[in-house]
Amino acid sequence: MSDSYSHGIFVTTHYFTTPALEEVSDNIILVDRRILHNLIATYFPKELAETMYYQTLDELKSCPNCNSGKLIKLYSKNKKMYYYVCETCKGFHNNV
Repeated sequence: MSDSYSHGIFVTTHYFTTPALEEVSDNIILVDRRILHNLIATYFPKELAETMYYQTLDELKSCPNCNSGKLIKLYSKNKKMYYYVCETCKGFHNNV
């Protein structure tokens, strides 16, 4: 830490390792992904919602199998493709 500052903040989008937690002093604030998410949700709830949900519930397509559930778009890392799952019947759909 610089001689001109007595306190600091260290932010990560992951988690801190045990050695990092053991090494930190009282004048450094550690912010991990859990704390960062809580801060954003507290102070910027609208912006967080807009980044997480691109559609309103009314805009989601209905399930062609059960006709009552909404289709939620997910991504498969293994298959490297998007697919849809019905929130009600849990049916899978590749093309909607």
